[in-house]
Amino acid sequence: MGHKKVCFNCKKAFSLGTDFSVKHSSTCPECGQQTSVLQHSFRPPSRDDIKAWKVVKFLKDSGFIYQHIYKDISKKNGVVSYENYADYPTTMDQAKDFVLKYKDQAADVSKIN
Repeated sequence: MGHKKVCFNCKKAFSLGTDFSVKHSSTCPECGQQTSVLQHSFRPPSRDDIKAWKVVKFLKDSGFIYQHIYKDISKKNGVVSYENYADYPTTMDQAKDFVLKYKDQAADVSKIN
């Protein structure tokens, strides 16, 4: 289990493992295009599932790199409580709703490959 280097051109994901001291290239080993790093919970769709890859790219471009997204964030007595992970969407309509609903939990897109 580890982060994934994802090539949207080849529609492939490469595991980066868990040794974070190893420097990895930011280009795809097959086509040479720029890759993106997604969190360990990302499970790549099959290469021929074009619609699913478009959803993944839309989510990544919107700041959702398969990090934990919480359904409920509440504050009680000064303590923030994070509850219930939200499931990542599988269709574009679901993805658009997801991005709007959880936009405050998106990662900074300018820092994402």
